[in-house]
Amino acid sequence: MAIGEQQHEWVTIAANKPGRYHWIVAGALVVVCLSAGLWLGSVRLLVAAGTALICLLVLARIGSACRVTVTEKDVQYRGILGRTRRIPRGDIATVLYAPYLDTGHRRHGDWLLLLDGQGRPLLRLTSHVIWPPQEIKRVSNAVGGPTVNMPGAKARTVRQHYPKAIPYHVAHPNVFGGIFGGLLVAVIVIVTVFAVVMLNQ
Repeated sequence: MAIGEQQHEWVTIAANKPGRYHWIVAGALVVVCLSAGLWLGSVRLLVAAGTALICLLVLARIGSACRVTVTEKDVQYRGILGRTRRIPRGDIATVLYAPYLDTGHRRHGDWLLLLDGQGRPLLRLTSHVIWPPQEIKRVSNAVGGPTVNMPGAKARTVRQHYPKAIPYHVAHPNVFGGIFGGLLVAVIVIVTVFAVVMLNQ
């Protein structure tokens, strides 16, 4: 059975929107940090207030802009900038659905990957932050066709079978974290040495 051959109804899902908890926490951070920053003349507190506000606005934009629509001809993905990318059904060779994917973190998310004939990802959806798990399942069912189900699989196992589907840092978070931490320490050491040399001249 070809991808999506068994159904032709339109399915549209929307990304998560910031909840009341997010608004309260971000609002409190902005008010407290902004007030304290202005009162104490602290640049760091002002930067913290601005960062909290920007993060909340980004989440709000994701919730209002990001959409996935499945039609009888293609899968349409609209990103945070409002641009819509269309993936023809004929380009989708594999639908990989991995609920409760073990990425090495405490919170395991649901992943949906639409792969082309060479195993390259045409679309990745994950329930970690943006997409609700039940909506990811709706897209998987709507795309239809042969679906590879890997419930509870480890990310590294999925990457072994589909090397291009899962990013390396997701499949090997400890290795990636070690490399990133080492590079960060090296940069700090270099900057510190450079500053000491410049001050002693």
